[in-house]
Amino acid sequence: MLGNPPHLRFWGLFPLFLVILGAVHVVGVHGLDRRFDVALAAWMTGSAAWLVTWWYARRLAGGKGLLSVVLIGAVALRVVALFGSPGSSDDVHRYVWEGALVLEGQSPYAWAPGDPEGESYRRRWPDLFARVNHPDVSAAYPPVAQLANAAVVGACGGPRRANGPAPVGGMRLFYALCDLGVLFALARWIRRAEEPPGLLVVWGWSPLVALEFAGSAHFDSLGILLLVLALLAAERRSEPSRASPAALGGLLALGGLVKFLPFAFVPFVQRRLASWRVSLGVATTLVLAVSWVLTLEGGWSGLGAGLGEYSLRWESTNLVHRWLEGGFESVFSRDGGPTDPRRLARATIGSIWLGIALLCWRRRWDLLGTARTLLGAFLVLTPTLHPWYLTWVLPFLAVRPSRALGFLVAVAPLLYWPLRSWHTRGTWEEPPWLWPLLALPFFTLLALDGLRARRERLS
Repeated sequence: MLGNPPHLRFWGLFPLFLVILGAVHVVGVHGLDRRFDVALAAWMTGSAAWLVTWWYARRLAGGKGLLSVVLIGAVALRVVALFGSPGSSDDVHRYVWEGALVLEGQSPYAWAPGDPEGESYRRRWPDLFARVNHPDVSAAYPPVAQLANAAVVGACGGPRRANGPAPVGGMRLFYALCDLGVLFALARWIRRAEEPPGLLVVWGWSPLVALEFAGSAHFDSLGILLLVLALLAAERRSEPSRASPAALGGLLALGGLVKFLPFAFVPFVQRRLASWRVSLGVATTLVLAVSWVLTLEGGWSGLGAGLGEYSLRWESTNLVHRWLEGGFESVFSRDGGPTDPRRLARATIGSIWLGIALLCWRRRWDLLGTARTLLGAFLVLTPTLHPWYLTWVLPFLAVRPSRALGFLVAVAPLLYWPLRSWHTRGTWEEPPWLWPLLALPFFTLLALDGLRARRERLS
């Protein structure tokens, strides 16, 4: 742990916090869907202040007073984001639609919102349907995400109020609370690692985190919370009050049924706990999830359609996938068959990611290092790098910093640049300067991080 240098004082965090708070406020008031230039400039300013705050807080010894200030500041950021506009994404309306369908006993996997089967629901919720994105695609979100969304809709008045603003606000509040749950779990992790408590700003004061969860209600915060809780508990295996291996397996499976990433950590947690009951907890949770979905009208039918559309068609700004797909495209045509360049590129990045996971396994890295590496590799390789995806790696950067990944999180707002053409012309256009601006500094910093880690191992 670093001491408190004489030129750094506790009060130095306050002006940085005010810049971040102001940025979240401006983005919330103007929104990327209304005053794009103003909102994006404010967001980037807040991201720059967040990077400086991270550097500054790491050098403060702090104590309970510092921890309290960070926690209070984090809550304030989320309150400001909650009162703003969720203009950076319209996914929340899809959450409400599918949650309301579940409460009606309908499987959101069975048919798309725009299909003939949904006519009665479109008449009941016309304003909601008008805001649902990709109405020609059935649900792709896993069962626990659907159950959470249904619970929120139910708490906000149920299907009869699905057409109003209450469920949207409820989604934003619920996923902001999940986000705060990550914050408090991370506080325990930092304390146990004997790291400076100010490092909690990595998650707590990130404008990206506040705006994507309290602002836009992305359900990733629930998956991240379940993953962090599972890994934190697994690292505490020597403590007598630790959770059972089956319970930890259940936590990982619940996280994976929000978003599939946590499933990758099942074998690592099982080896860490040296217990087959981890797999038992995973299997039990999966059986319960399948049984619940089968109780809905339509069950699992159509599940492959939504997932297939997402896995094959969805692409946005990405770091590596574009070059692989472009190479295959020079040889094969996009015909939807086995040699479709999209399929080949995805198979290639999947193989690379699996190879990185095997490397983590063979070198017996701890759970924290494994999580940062696998989640970071996913962000580098994914064909769809949405800004909120980057929040998955943030909790692990608080204890295992990475200049490359920190830079990528800071510039994440630029990933929204194609929204400008989407709002004005209805087309998703990525400017030619965006990839070099994101990728070249990132890969340079990644190489420097690798060289530094190698020197540390050899010293």
